[in-house]
Amino acid sequence: MSDISAENLQRSVDHLTESQDYLVSHLSSVAQVFQETGILFEQDASTSLEHVTRLAQMLAGTLVSETVRANLGENNIIKHVNQLIKLSNDEQTTFRVQALRVLGNACIDHDDNRRLVHEANTVQLVIPFLHQNQNPELTKVACGFCLNSGMDFEPIQKTINENDGVNYLANLLRPARMDHGEEMMVTIAAKALDNLMNEEFARKSFPLDCVPRLLELVKYEWQIDHLQNLELLESLVDILLQLIAEDEPVQNSVLDSGYFPLLLEFMEKAELEDEDADEDDTKQFEHIQTSISKIIVCATFSDSRLKELYGNKELLSRFLSWSTSESEVLAQCGIYVLGNLARTDEHCIDLVQTHHFEKILLNAFELTDKAMFRYAVLGSLKHLCMPKENKAIIGDANAIAIVAPVLESTNDMLKRNQFIAIGIIKLLCASHEYNNATKVIDGNVEDDENKTPLSLVMACLDRFDDPAAKSEATRILTNLVKAVWFHQDTKASLSYRQELLKNTSIIHAISEMTRTSKFPVLKNDGIVALALIFTDTQSEIGKEILSEALSTVTGQPPKLGLPEQEDQTSDNDQEQQQIPETRTFLEVLVELVSLEGKMPVEIRCNGFVLIQKIASAAQAVNDITALEKVKAAFRDQLQKIVNEEASSPSSAMIVPIAQKALNVVV
Repeated sequence: MSDISAENLQRSVDHLTESQDYLVSHLSSVAQVFQETGILFEQDASTSLEHVTRLAQMLAGTLVSETVRANLGENNIIKHVNQLIKLSNDEQTTFRVQALRVLGNACIDHDDNRRLVHEANTVQLVIPFLHQNQNPELTKVACGFCLNSGMDFEPIQKTINENDGVNYLANLLRPARMDHGEEMMVTIAAKALDNLMNEEFARKSFPLDCVPRLLELVKYEWQIDHLQNLELLESLVDILLQLIAEDEPVQNSVLDSGYFPLLLEFMEKAELEDEDADEDDTKQFEHIQTSISKIIVCATFSDSRLKELYGNKELLSRFLSWSTSESEVLAQCGIYVLGNLARTDEHCIDLVQTHHFEKILLNAFELTDKAMFRYAVLGSLKHLCMPKENKAIIGDANAIAIVAPVLESTNDMLKRNQFIAIGIIKLLCASHEYNNATKVIDGNVEDDENKTPLSLVMACLDRFDDPAAKSEATRILTNLVKAVWFHQDTKASLSYRQELLKNTSIIHAISEMTRTSKFPVLKNDGIVALALIFTDTQSEIGKEILSEALSTVTGQPPKLGLPEQEDQTSDNDQEQQQIPETRTFLEVLVELVSLEGKMPVEIRCNGFVLIQKIASAAQAVNDITALEKVKAAFRDQLQKIVNEEASSPSSAMIVPIAQKALNVVV
């Protein structure tokens, strides 16, 4: 160390840079040169860095090798290069460029080196080089450093963000730079940002006023650069997509930017015309198209602009046209957008009754077998099924028969599609839609006349393990019961009542949902349906089925299967797992009607009605065992409720209904 001199260091560098092979085999000597240069520079700030600039330039080129990258960190080269950058001044830009190349290349696919860079606080040194007034070459290399060091490495990503790096990188994305020979710098900055946008903290730091410039660059790359830099375009649209997905201010910024029509034109007109384009280019362009279609869809998520977007008749017509396009990406985008806009009853009704969008969707569903496309169709169709005014129209369009085959066991890998299909059938049978209910009970299924939609629903209930899916499927059954029992023409509905009652699995499914669900709305749904079923004490089929039904609601709950062997879980994980309901149906119903159950008054009243109907049904079929169980379960509780509720604000509603139930069980 005492012999440190500029001349000696110059000779060492000359020797080390004779060849790359020699350089990589003497990395300890390379480290010594960087270290001693730093010592010399601290003593004399006028020391030339030309020799270490040459050394860094050659060293950076060797770092394509993973072995060299590993040895670099082990020899403390990162530490010494970082120190030299810290000591350097604005006049030594060339050195800074080559030194940053070393540190950036050292981080390629190498978390240990990223950790060393992070510990050396290199990021804090580099961020100022991203300022717009810096040397363009230095800024470009600084962007590359941010890209390589922060790639899937959260500590550095956070440091970049905390030092305003996201803001500086975003402000580099300007079309004007493309005309000044800085396309590579803009591309690398975009890639670095694309990587950072995976993290929520970075997305929150992205300056909103830079969103229109991203779109301006998309326009530049398409209409001026003619898609020559697909890498840049891909990064730009990926950044936009990550920003816009769940952020209404960004959604509105895209809509207000003046470039939203450009995105629509891109989807309609952009083509990869380069004769030299290969298969990779084609795939990249397709990815860009898909990303832009998703940006368009996300822009229409904006709640504050929903009415305005739907009211734009030209825009609405355009998306309706897209939804029937032969281009799958265009059709899927149009369907998703219209599904987004169908977030009010008014819009849903207009789409069905004015534009017959349900027919477009069902036709698209039948023309494709692609799961993602069908997911888009089913999601939009489900929105349309919500208003009562649409249910009969969509049912008459044969929606139930077309959608029901999704529930076949051959589609069990497509759980999302099955769940939406169940939701569609449930909605179409809601609000006592009798005609749709009959289509479910005995209607045909597309391509299989031996099955009915109901049989597919029941098969799903046997196969499904997910509680949410089972509950949703069971609500189809409760809607069927309500639709058929409330139908005014008793003669017409009698055969359908019999069809539902003779399938004892239906009663079992409804009673199990009522017993086990933690959600009041589901319990109430089951209670109402069961009360209707137990009302049928006159018909022969009713009496025949009631015995089985009484056995279900007054018997013991199904035995729980043994838990599957699982990996060890923490106490918190075990606490979060839902505790299975082990009480009987009657025990659950006792709690539901009591004050302690804390249920809404309406649900408690429905519970009283069900108690009365169960007891009356047991009397009608002379099931003494069931009747005694009901009396034992409810007599004292009902008497207590009648006495205690007499002075409550809701006494006028509760007491008369509770008294009726009590009269049957005393």
